[in-house]
Amino acid sequence: MFALSAKLTLTSVVLGTLVHASTAWAASSDNPRENHRPTTIEEKKRLGEGASDRPRPTAGSSSPTAGSASPSASPPRPSADPSRPSADPSRPSVDPARGTPGAAPSNGRKPGRAVYYGLSSQCLEENQRVFLKGRGFGEKLKPRFSLEFKGGGKSLKLNPTFWSDREISVKLPPTLKLKSGASYTLELKERGVPLAGGGNRKRYSTCAVRQAELPDQLSDQDVVERELLLLLPKQFFNLSQVNSVRQSLSDDGYVILRDSDLAAIGFHFLRVRIPVGNLMRDSLQDLRNTYPQAVIDFNHVNSLASSPRTYARELVSLPSGHQRCSYLANQSVNVGILDGGVDLQHPALASDKKISIAGFGHGTSGLPKASDHGTALSVLYKGNMPEKGYKGLLPSARLFVADILTQKSGKPFAATSSFLEGLNWLAGRKVAFINMSLEGPQNRLMNKALDSAADKGIYLFAAAGNGGEKAPPPYPAAHPDVIAVTAVDREKSLYRKATRGAHVDFSAPGVMLWLAKKGGKGSYRSGTSFAVPFVLAKAVSTVVSENKKIARIPANDLRSMLAVNSLDLGKPGRDPEYGTGMVQFGKC
Repeated sequence: MFALSAKLTLTSVVLGTLVHASTAWAASSDNPRENHRPTTIEEKKRLGEGASDRPRPTAGSSSPTAGSASPSASPPRPSADPSRPSADPSRPSVDPARGTPGAAPSNGRKPGRAVYYGLSSQCLEENQRVFLKGRGFGEKLKPRFSLEFKGGGKSLKLNPTFWSDREISVKLPPTLKLKSGASYTLELKERGVPLAGGGNRKRYSTCAVRQAELPDQLSDQDVVERELLLLLPKQFFNLSQVNSVRQSLSDDGYVILRDSDLAAIGFHFLRVRIPVGNLMRDSLQDLRNTYPQAVIDFNHVNSLASSPRTYARELVSLPSGHQRCSYLANQSVNVGILDGGVDLQHPALASDKKISIAGFGHGTSGLPKASDHGTALSVLYKGNMPEKGYKGLLPSARLFVADILTQKSGKPFAATSSFLEGLNWLAGRKVAFINMSLEGPQNRLMNKALDSAADKGIYLFAAAGNGGEKAPPPYPAAHPDVIAVTAVDREKSLYRKATRGAHVDFSAPGVMLWLAKKGGKGSYRSGTSFAVPFVLAKAVSTVVSENKKIARIPANDLRSMLAVNSLDLGKPGRDPEYGTGMVQFGKC
């Protein structure tokens, strides 16, 4: 389950490219769950490595606002593979991969010669599948091709399990033991000659962490019973192939519960019920083997991560009362929230016309439903009743709220399927920043969707979790492209229920805050999700220039910039309790 960072604990999230089991997020309770611990990537996040096998985004051409620290930019991503042939306008050209009109080879290769660019991943894991990328492989395996694994004192032939014109899939054998610190190559040859494209020269090391293993036991507290989720990346599945997947699933006894085109993030999404008599683990593994290019997982259940005390603004050096911070008050950016619905009739929001809501919870027929948690977060951003303790951080922003909550036995949870559709909706609204207040186990589809959102230049923020000292880092906060926020009280002490870990990036006020509730009410509440808006607002002030242009920089560069003026708490330097420290706004 994914938990809200308060008594109703909720943490915000985003999207990817997978066929995954339909994961749900439920509202977090005071006691951390112990029965479904995800394999985390907090060390990868700390070191700036990816949660999944993809290149990290590089710094854009835009520059941050004046006065901000200038982090060292990552090298720009090449516009094309250096080995790709360039066209000669003086004569007809031939595409070397297809033998049809295209770019003429400039290196003397024969038309039709295959090109190998390298692996889709940046590291290797034992007993896992890897994907070789290139062009001109052909539609089926041919004897003239050979694949050899080398490194760590080992050399062995590998047999591909999937073959297409642009991708080859092979699973590393279980007998192959990878050594930490060693480097490896996967050499692809045609008739004994290494393919062009640079793939044979690339070297790979072992990954820092493993993918989460399938749990030995499942309960309806962890996942939506008898449901699986599939993400079909559009670069691998065209309309005809999607139709083929639909037909195959139906022939095998699967019931398609949801069929969505997630165009904004580049996927086709299916939520299915497994056949009667099948076990969820067996069905999941079977589908993963059948569709290796899809992202498939359970529909995990996630919980919410979550009084007038008005110490919060003073703690982060913002003016209180009726005073305004002009450079925040005038920011008209688009901000997305993945949470519960909003009470638009609350007095602190009643006059605001720049809030849009859509519903994605199960059984809601697309109709959002007001919630205490979603109302509290919206007022933190847009509140306009300072005399009642409701003063928004970004009053001029355009707010898009994706209501992804479903009620079960009186408790709210967010299914992974709802999260994916909500994230896609937000990406389609061109939001630049997303607030997530959910916490739950690692999910392949969620990771892929978050990868996709980050690659599109969306900044992601999530509650660090309310599981307590011994709880594992939750997702989406532990994803490397997500900035995770924990909560402190007015004495700058850590929230007693906060989850600790290397995934924690920054601290902000989140204990005993006066927060809005649906029905026009308010109350004192605590939780890491209520601290997230302070860090997101600071990020807005950091990457938006005076001419309203938003700088697109990698998450690690943004972390470096936010850390410059942060107030160090706890042990000197970054620590697993407070992260880099508490954000400070300074002069307004």
